[in-house]
Amino acid sequence: MDTRGKGKIMPCKLRILSTHDAQAVCLCGRWTFTAPGERTREHIREEWRRHAGAYKPNTKRANKARTMLRATYQNHPTRLVAEDVADALADIRHLCDERGFNLAELDRIAYQHYVAEKGATK
Repeated sequence: MDTRGKGKIMPCKLRILSTHDAQAVCLCGRWTFTAPGERTREHIREEWRRHAGAYKPNTKRANKARTMLRATYQNHPTRLVAEDVADALADIRHLCDERGFNLAELDRIAYQHYVAEKGATK
């Protein structure tokens, strides 16, 4: 969020100006989006969510995972889908088998980290 004029808090709100030449702004005043060529509304919304999410706890961690998944798996042409996550988890299982890592133990540790991080943001 950004404070602008009269001490008012301006919330993050997306305004798509054009999908034809991919232009959008956030009403908080801290984000603009321009890209060459046409983009779908969903693509623009996904880019904006990265900005708007920066004001929510643990969004940086979710964005890292989203970026990794979108770079590697694309079961849908414009957005992250559950199948992308399932594919990544299957590949992690293969890696653990190859390296001799105990996936169940790593998952238990990861869950403890997740709970601690989530609890720290309340």
